[in-house]
Amino acid sequence: MNWINLLKIKRWTPLSNFPATTEATTIPKVRTVFENCYVHIQDHNQKLEKNDPNAPFVVKAYWAEDEAAIRRVATAAPILEVFEPTASPPAELLSGTNGTFGQIKARATMAAKATNNPIGEAFYARTGEFKYQVLTIDQFDYCFLSNEAKDDDKVFAIEVSLANS
Repeated sequence: MNWINLLKIKRWTPLSNFPATTEATTIPKVRTVFENCYVHIQDHNQKLEKNDPNAPFVVKAYWAEDEAAIRRVATAAPILEVFEPTASPPAELLSGTNGTFGQIKARATMAAKATNNPIGEAFYARTGEFKYQVLTIDQFDYCFLSNEAKDDDKVFAIEVSLANS
């Protein structure tokens, strides 16, 4: 399994039909596929019905350098870990950028003009603590640690919306 193949997976694919072995993480409903690649699973189906015999279902994918990064993006819990992004995402996920805030913001701004969508938003924990800022290009949500990101800030995680089934 690699990112090219993973990007072809449809949202709501039963985990039992997923074309790769996944491993549990310490984060509920998040499983590791390969290095820096995670999937989010749901126990209900697309119609929000519980007890579907095909459950759980894969609903999105993430690139993140470690579990601290994925925990920040995939949970609503307050953030305890402080870290500095060091890993670089694969080119398949970077939309022709180098993975920095400045380049992704410029590309997201161009994409937003074409679709009339907002380019980003900020996320907070239930306690009100800032968690991360997101810039969106197509199916990719690029996550940054600073609420006042600088042009050379590096992406620390990418949330990937899988294709509709």
